[in-house]
Amino acid sequence: MALDGDRILQVHTPVWIPLPFNTGWQNYGFGYQLCAYYKDLEGFVHLRGLANFPAGTATAGAIIATLPNGYRPSLQCLCTVNIGQYGRADIDISGNIFYNSAPTVGWLSLENITFATN
Repeated sequence: MALDGDRILQVHTPVWIPLPFNTGWQNYGFGYQLCAYYKDLEGFVHLRGLANFPAGTATAGAIIATLPNGYRPSLQCLCTVNIGQYGRADIDISGNIFYNSAPTVGWLSLENITFATN
Protein backbone atom coordinates (compact mmCIF):
# COMPACT_ATOMS: atom_id res chain seq x y z
CA MET A 1 0.00 0.00 0.00
CA ALA A 2 1.02 3.59 -0.52
CA LEU A 3 -0.25 6.87 0.87
CA ASP A 4 -1.43 9.63 -1.46
CA GLY A 5 -2.42 12.63 0.64
CA ASP A 6 -5.28 11.35 2.78
CA ARG A 7 -5.98 8.35 0.54
CA ILE A 8 -4.49 4.88 0.77
CA LEU A 9 -3.65 3.39 -2.61
CA GLN A 10 -3.49 -0.36 -2.91
CA VAL A 11 -0.72 -1.62 -5.17
CA HIS A 12 -1.52 -4.79 -7.07
CA THR A 13 0.97 -6.86 -9.01
CA PRO A 14 -0.95 -9.17 -11.36
CA VAL A 15 -0.35 -12.90 -11.23
CA TRP A 16 -0.90 -14.15 -14.77
CA ILE A 17 -2.46 -17.63 -15.08
CA PRO A 18 -1.70 -19.67 -18.24
CA LEU A 19 -4.73 -19.91 -20.53
CA PRO A 20 -6.25 -23.45 -20.62
CA PHE A 21 -6.37 -24.05 -24.38
CA ASN A 22 -8.92 -26.25 -26.09
CA THR A 23 -7.76 -28.93 -28.51
CA GLY A 24 -5.71 -27.61 -31.39
CA TRP A 25 -4.84 -24.20 -29.92
CA GLN A 26 -1.51 -23.29 -28.33
CA ASN A 27 0.80 -20.36 -27.66
CA TYR A 28 2.25 -18.91 -30.84
CA GLY A 29 5.77 -18.84 -29.40
CA PHE A 30 8.74 -17.34 -31.26
CA GLY A 31 9.18 -14.61 -28.64
CA TYR A 32 5.53 -13.50 -28.57
CA GLN A 33 3.64 -13.07 -25.28
CA LEU A 34 2.23 -16.32 -23.86
CA CYS A 35 -1.56 -16.47 -23.49
CA ALA A 36 -2.69 -15.84 -19.94
CA TYR A 37 -5.33 -14.11 -17.81
CA TYR A 38 -5.72 -12.47 -14.41
CA LYS A 39 -8.43 -10.71 -12.38
CA ASP A 40 -7.68 -7.31 -10.87
CA LEU A 41 -8.89 -5.94 -7.53
CA GLU A 42 -11.98 -4.37 -9.15
CA GLY A 43 -13.12 -7.70 -10.62
CA PHE A 44 -12.03 -7.08 -14.23
CA VAL A 45 -10.44 -9.99 -16.11
CA HIS A 46 -7.54 -9.19 -18.45
CA LEU A 47 -6.25 -11.38 -21.27
CA ARG A 48 -2.97 -11.27 -23.15
CA GLY A 49 -0.91 -13.26 -25.60
CA LEU A 50 -0.86 -14.62 -29.12
CA ALA A 51 -2.71 -17.89 -29.76
CA ASN A 52 -1.92 -20.20 -32.64
CA PHE A 53 -3.93 -22.91 -34.41
CA PRO A 54 -1.07 -24.86 -36.05
CA ALA A 55 -3.25 -27.62 -37.52
CA GLY A 56 -4.25 -25.24 -40.30
CA THR A 57 -6.88 -22.58 -40.00
CA ALA A 58 -9.67 -22.25 -37.47
CA THR A 59 -13.12 -21.20 -38.61
CA ALA A 60 -15.82 -19.13 -36.94
CA GLY A 61 -17.11 -20.74 -33.76
CA ALA A 62 -13.81 -22.43 -32.88
CA ILE A 63 -13.37 -22.46 -29.09
CA ILE A 64 -9.88 -21.24 -28.19
CA ALA A 65 -10.01 -21.77 -24.42
CA THR A 66 -12.41 -21.89 -21.47
CA LEU A 67 -11.97 -19.63 -18.45
CA PRO A 68 -12.74 -21.11 -15.00
CA ASN A 69 -15.54 -20.01 -12.67
CA GLY A 70 -14.82 -16.62 -11.14
CA TYR A 71 -13.15 -15.43 -14.35
CA ARG A 72 -16.23 -15.43 -16.60
CA PRO A 73 -18.37 -12.49 -17.75
CA SER A 74 -21.95 -12.17 -16.47
CA LEU A 75 -23.07 -11.42 -20.05
CA GLN A 76 -21.51 -12.45 -23.36
CA CYS A 77 -18.68 -10.15 -24.48
CA LEU A 78 -17.86 -9.22 -28.06
CA CYS A 79 -14.16 -8.36 -28.47
CA THR A 80 -12.28 -6.88 -31.39
CA VAL A 81 -9.08 -8.86 -31.98
CA ASN A 82 -6.11 -8.77 -34.32
CA ILE A 83 -5.90 -11.63 -36.82
CA GLY A 84 -3.74 -9.73 -39.30
CA GLN A 85 -6.86 -7.63 -39.83
CA TYR A 86 -9.78 -6.84 -37.54
CA GLY A 87 -11.51 -9.93 -36.24
CA ARG A 88 -13.98 -10.86 -33.54
CA ALA A 89 -13.73 -13.10 -30.52
CA ASP A 90 -16.57 -13.65 -28.06
CA ILE A 91 -16.47 -14.76 -24.43
CA ASP A 92 -19.70 -16.37 -23.25
CA ILE A 93 -21.03 -16.78 -19.71
CA SER A 94 -19.61 -20.34 -19.61
CA GLY A 95 -16.13 -18.87 -20.07
CA ASN A 96 -15.67 -20.10 -23.64
CA ILE A 97 -13.43 -17.81 -25.67
CA PHE A 98 -14.28 -18.41 -29.29
CA TYR A 99 -13.25 -17.06 -32.62
CA ASN A 100 -16.28 -15.51 -34.31
CA SER A 101 -15.21 -13.94 -37.62
CA ALA A 102 -15.78 -14.96 -41.21
CA PRO A 103 -12.19 -15.35 -42.44
CA THR A 104 -10.35 -18.49 -41.40
CA VAL A 105 -7.41 -17.82 -39.12
CA GLY A 106 -4.18 -19.48 -38.01
CA TRP A 107 -3.40 -17.07 -35.15
CA LEU A 108 -5.25 -14.58 -32.96
CA SER A 109 -4.09 -11.88 -30.53
CA LEU A 110 -5.80 -11.71 -27.14
CA GLU A 111 -3.95 -8.52 -26.15
CA ASN A 112 -6.01 -5.81 -24.44
CA ILE A 113 -9.18 -7.87 -23.91
CA THR A 114 -10.71 -6.79 -20.59
CA PHE A 115 -14.18 -7.46 -19.18
CA ALA A 116 -16.10 -7.25 -15.91
CA THR A 117 -17.09 -10.39 -14.03
CA ASN A 118 -20.18 -8.88 -12.39
